[in-house]
Amino acid sequence: MLRQKIICLLDLTSKQYGKIIRRYQDDDVRIVTCRFYEKEPSGLKEKGVYVKMARGEMVRWLAESNITRVEDVKAFSQLGYSYSEQHSHHEEFVFIRNAKS
Repeated sequence: MLRQKIICLLDLTSKQYGKIIRRYQDDDVRIVTCRFYEKEPSGLKEKGVYVKMARGEMVRWLAESNITRVEDVKAFSQLGYSYSEQHSHHEEFVFIRNAKS
């Protein structure tokens, strides 16, 4: 029995563009979305300017670190972000950092 290879796409787009990508998703493609949040007293918040910086930094880190496995993305720790196992799931990796004062 031949086993079909699953392709994994790392989605670093905004929620708006991510919806467009998922509309054309094939069954043999796993899409993992990365979300970046600031930890504040009122809870987790997505702040646009910091999210954009984190996305760019992740792209740089992925290239410089030659990351080829999606599970290795969890090691991202640039700009004070760290992977949150508690808030993540199979299709969404969540990275959190303390809010700037």
